[in-house]
Amino acid sequence: MKITRDTIVKRRDYLIKRQEELGLSNFKAAELLDISVRYFARFKDGTRGKYISVHLILKICEVFRFGYKEFLLLESDFLKRS
Repeated sequence: MKITRDTIVKRRDYLIKRQEELGLSNFKAAELLDISVRYFARFKDGTRGKYISVHLILKICEVFRFGYKEFLLLESDFLKRS
């Protein structure tokens, strides 16, 4: 398979880093966010979550200890790159 820019998935590195800092497994993070482990994994790797509900934004900020403005700036940067 020829790899092009379109086939490279942009990961939410800011979320992956914070998850590691907090010592949260995928299972625990998904449980706290009230979403499936599969959706959380796909959200982190950038294949899901282009449009995020306000409810999920609030939960992410709570679980991962982001300020709302901080999260929105990080997510905005992620969306610009993807």
